[in-house]
Amino acid sequence: MPHLLLGIAVADLPGEQAGIVITQVAPGSELSRIGVRPGDIIRQINDTRVDSSDSFRQTLVKHRHRTSVVLLVQRDNQLYNLTVPI
Repeated sequence: MPHLLLGIAVADLPGEQAGIVITQVAPGSELSRIGVRPGDIIRQINDTRVDSSDSFRQTLVKHRHRTSVVLLVQRDNQLYNLTVPI
């Protein structure tokens, strides 16, 4: 089930890796429009490192009153900063 604020579903990465993997992107969501796809990895929200689905949710709750957040997203060996409205 996609997370309501961003329109994505996530899962923990296996092992000791920091970040969470995107497992689903809701059609029509801002992240879908930007080109985010399942398999991309979220490393940070704003300046907060995200290392589990729990920390992802807690960080989003902390920033829920903002108009946007900056996600550090990794695809393969490339890192991207994406500003996303919430």
